[in-house]
Order: sequence, then C-alpha cells, then structure tokens
Amino acid sequence: MELIAKGLLDGLFFEREIERHKIFYVNYLLRLKAEKSVLMNEINNLTVRYDKLQIASSFVMNNEYYTAEREAEDFFKKYWKEELISKFNAEVKYDKSSLPKVNDRTFWTEFFSTMSATYQEENLKRKAQLTHKINFLSFLRDCLSTYGLHKSIQQRDQRIYKRFNLIVWFKDGKSENSLTRILVTKSELELEYLNPFYKKKEIFVNGAIIKAKAITQIQITTTQLWHEDELELFAHWKGFRWSEKYRDEESFAHACLNETNKYLKNPAAAADKTSTFKNGGLTFINQLRIEELKSIKSQWDTSRLIQLCSDLNKSSTEGVVIGVAAISRAIINYVPPIFGFKNFEQVVAQYSCPKSIKSSLEKLQNSLKNIADYNLHAQAAKADSLPNMTTVDFSNDLDVLVGEVCKVLKNMGKK
Repeated sequence: MELIAKGLLDGLFFEREIERHKIFYVNYLLRLKAEKSVLMNEINNLTVRYDKLQIASSFVMNNEYYTAEREAEDFFKKYWKEELISKFNAEVKYDKSSLPKVNDRTFWTEFFSTMSATYQEENLKRKAQLTHKINFLSFLRDCLSTYGLHKSIQQRDQRIYKRFNLIVWFKDGKSENSLTRILVTKSELELEYLNPFYKKKEIFVNGAIIKAKAITQIQITTTQLWHEDELELFAHWKGFRWSEKYRDEESFAHACLNETNKYLKNPAAAADKTSTFKNGGLTFINQLRIEELKSIKSQWDTSRLIQLCSDLNKSSTEGVVIGVAAISRAIINYVPPIFGFKNFEQVVAQYSCPKSIKSSLEKLQNSLKNIADYNLHAQAAKADSLPNMTTVDFSNDLDVLVGEVCKVLKNMGKK
C-alpha cells in the first residue's frame, strides 16, 4: 500500500511539473523570435554569475552583485519587457530557525545580539533570493531546451500513458505508398494490425484495406505524450504542422521513439506461434472479452480484474510462464464474490451453469490452482523442473470464466 501511495504521489508531482513547464513555455517562450542558441548562452552566463555569489559564505552587496542584477534586468527587459522581472525578483521564504536566541537581557548583549540577528537574517534572506534566481534561470533554460515538454513525461506510468504509432509501407501497382495510424494502445496495435499481419491477413488502416502480400515494411514508434497541447509543442519542437485543422500524423509518427525491433516479430516466426495457446489465439484472454468487461456497469468495481486480464495477456505473449500461473491463480481467487460465493471452490460446486462451463471451472479448480500454488510456494532445491507454457495453458478455461463473469454482471445490471 505504501508503494502504491508513493507511486500516486510521484505521479501527481510529475504531472504538476509537466503542466507548469507547458504553461510557462506557451505564455513566454512559444512566440519568442529570439535565436534559441543566443538565449541559452545569455541564461548560462547569468547563471554562472549568480552561482559565484551563492558560493560565498556570506552575502555581500558588492560590484559583482550589482553587475549580475543589472545584467539580469537588461536580459529580461530585452526579451519580455517587464513580464518576467517580478517573477525573477520575487520575495521568497527562508528558514529563520538558525537565527541566534537572546537569553541574556542586559542592554549591550541584547543590542549586539539584535544587530547580529538582523545581519544574519538579511544574509539568509539574500541567500534564499539568490537560490530562487538560480532556480528560475534553470527552470527557464529547461523550458527552452525541451520546448515546454518536461523530462518527467518519460516518468509517466507506461501502462496508462504509452501509445503506439504504426507506419505501413505497401505496394500499390508499381508505386509504393504508406499509411499511418497514431496513438493506439498496445492491445489495439496487436489485435487490429500485428496479429492479422502475422497470420498473413489483410489489415485495415485509416479506411484502406492493405493485403498482407502488398506490405513491404512496418515501423512502430512510441510516445508518452498524452494531451493535445503536448502534441502541439512536440510538433513545434520537431518542425511539423499540428493544429485543430491539420495534423501531420506521418511526421509525428516518424519523430517519436522507434521501437520496431522491440514490438515487431518476424512474421514467419510469429505465424508459427498463432496456435501457441489452446484457445488458438496469441493471448490468453480475448481482447474483445476485456473490452466487454470494461463496458459493463454494475455494483462491482472490475478495474482490478481488467488489469489482471491485461497483465495475463502481456505475460503470455512475452513467455513469462510463472507470471502466467500467478496471475491466473489471482483471477480465480478474485472473482468468487461476483458469483455470490466466498471462494472458488464454492463457485465450482454451487454455481448453476451448463456442463461444458462447469467442466472448465473444474479444470481451473483442480489443475490450475494446484499448478500455480506449487510454483508460487516452491523453495530452492538442488534439482528442479521448471514449468513451460504448456503446463500453465488454461487459456480456454480462463476465457470461459471471464465470459461467465460478464454474464453475471450484465444480469445484475438488469435488476
């Protein structure tokens, strides 16, 4: 629970920083006509000046300080007139806890202690302002160098934010053309495009049917960008057009991270694996079944079950055998309350259903449960026998179980 809470807090912090950078860039940097390299050079020079002042053990208003202040004011007025000077010179909080306390109340001790405290407080205040100015210059430099797209975008939870772009080149008569589909989920990429491609079937991209034999190349790129304003800033950064009226999707796809080798298998090798699982599919739970589960409204929060099904599919396609066993076991442990029972054993014994479905449930109870439990609780041994995907392949029976969950939830919604 603590790790989950920390993850949520980190996510909120990341999103606040991302939003802060975007807003600042749009308000103050997006339409700036100045040469970027010139701006960066001036910011770096100012930062060096203030760093030298910050390093000093005590703050002194000397020529170096006044020179830095004058150059900073000239810099901000040159590019933003008066807009950013107030932000740069803003009063900031500082820690007063280290200031000396006066215990002796004689006149002179109190006088000198007060003078000392006043000096130290002024020193703390000026040091805090110097830190603020250095941080502001750093913030300005970061916004400028990343076009307002803060590096925390890469820290986003990939399970939520990661999106895929597909570029397909194909022969059309004597000419070669390409079509692009952007910002799809991993499941959409696999179900709508990669799985048919591996099975040498036609794919459907942006209204066009492309026959498998006509495809000459496929490229897959990925992005963590999420909001429309982020896509616009990314286009501004990479130099292509993006607005409500025109979206250069092909340039966007090419500009994102190329992960073709990670997500695209050799079609000949992949075709041999189309019957890897007993259900005849490339994943344990049919994606349409998961989408059906998402669409049902009921008294039960099925978000965890949906996540378990998605994680099971990912583990199965990546060959994570013990992961498949563990998640399969987690699913049968999770669903009994939906059927109105305390545990899966009661579901198998008392749930009213046809014999074929009962048979699938019994296999999950009598075989899957034992296999999963053995692999989850096994201890180190001098000799061991590892499970393989055949050992844990209960894909047919799990799909039947999730189908029954959907049926029960739909019936609840009708009452």
